[in-house]
Amino acid sequence: MCLVLGLRSLQVQVLWGRLTYSRFQNMYGLVVSWQKNEPFLFHLVIVFQQLLLS
Repeated sequence: MCLVLGLRSLQVQVLWGRLTYSRFQNMYGLVVSWQKNEPFLFHLVIVFQQLLLS
């Protein structure tokens, strides 16, 4: 029983990892294409993020 639960949670973690990884890849692709098309806006966003984080 415990082994089955462990395997199931492992499967869920793997699936979740794939989901987040593909989402990250999509976001990265969007950012790269956006940076090529709108570099000025992209730098504005970076500056804004740094202001929020500081």
